[in-house]
Amino acid sequence: MKIALCVEGFDPGRGGQGVWTHGFATHLLARGHDVHVVSCAFGSDGLGIHRNPVPWHWSPLVRARRFQTALREIGADAVYDASTTIWPGVWHPHSGSELHALDRLIATEPPARRMRAAISPKMLLLRTQMAWIEARQARRALAIVAVSDLVKALLRQRHPSAGMRIETIPNGTDTDFFVPPALGRDTSKATGEIVFLLAAHNPVLKGLDIALQAFSVLVQEGHAIRLVVAGVEHVDPWNRMAERLGVRERMSFSGLVGDMRPIYAQADVLLHPTRWDACSLVVLEAMACGLPVVTTAVNGAAGMIVSGTSGLVLPVPEDVPGLAAAMRMLLDSKIRQTMGRAARAAIEGHDIRANYRSVESVLVRIADGAEHGGR
Repeated sequence: MKIALCVEGFDPGRGGQGVWTHGFATHLLARGHDVHVVSCAFGSDGLGIHRNPVPWHWSPLVRARRFQTALREIGADAVYDASTTIWPGVWHPHSGSELHALDRLIATEPPARRMRAAISPKMLLLRTQMAWIEARQARRALAIVAVSDLVKALLRQRHPSAGMRIETIPNGTDTDFFVPPALGRDTSKATGEIVFLLAAHNPVLKGLDIALQAFSVLVQEGHAIRLVVAGVEHVDPWNRMAERLGVRERMSFSGLVGDMRPIYAQADVLLHPTRWDACSLVVLEAMACGLPVVTTAVNGAAGMIVSGTSGLVLPVPEDVPGLAAAMRMLLDSKIRQTMGRAARAAIEGHDIRANYRSVESVLVRIADGAEHGGR
């Protein structure tokens, strides 16, 4: 079957969506499908895909039209779309709603910047186009795959008419690749410090500022702890914040990381106080590695966690005292070890291969008679 995969960036080094689509393409090729990837950016893939590059444009509508042109030339049997086109066959919005994620990000800005965003002509045009495209994706898609029940509820609220076409296929992770290096380990015995890890490409949305504030509370209490931050490229603003909080010497930045396993192996706890996450892959990876995770209820991956047993889920993101209390609880090595084992057990039922097969089955199901992007 000829399948077109539409994704803005086909690069496993650029966040969860890139990781997932790259892995899904590998799965489809192994299953014998003819895979055509339409994207604005390609990483070094080494796969047998057909590349269909599309020039990037700041306007979502211009990009969507360019994707449609590429799809007409491909003439695929089924179209998979990660929120790029306006004629998706299977719509799989990894962010749940890009407009919702943007609004959550803007809400973190100071009042003056929020006001500028509210009146900026370019921002108004951007939001209008994003809303228009999302509405058409929801209306025209033959099938809609939600990466979590949180996303399913959000999409049903935003697009009531799409309700019957939405099914939840929870994100998964490679439970053979991400394995506990030594369940029950305690890095503090070797380093003298308990290591908290935060991994994010969008540090504001994922709550790095909240983590830094909570981390500073525990540092002031005299605990031997360290914060490692992975995935952040522009570190100067965060170094300045850490300086103001008096914790700069207690933290380090790992930059972009190709293989996260050594980072997970050196950590004791994953912090993910996100302001919005459809279903965080880094949370699933950390759980598979046997790490206790602290996240928030606005993360779809929280649905896989029993708070207090296989992780800790905070009701709201901007709860610095709550995050500090959760971190304080996890200073206890026995609690970390027990929770890490429970996290690994919880994630074993969410292997990525089953996830790929489920999404592939949706593509196969709608292939015959599907209304493709070439319309």
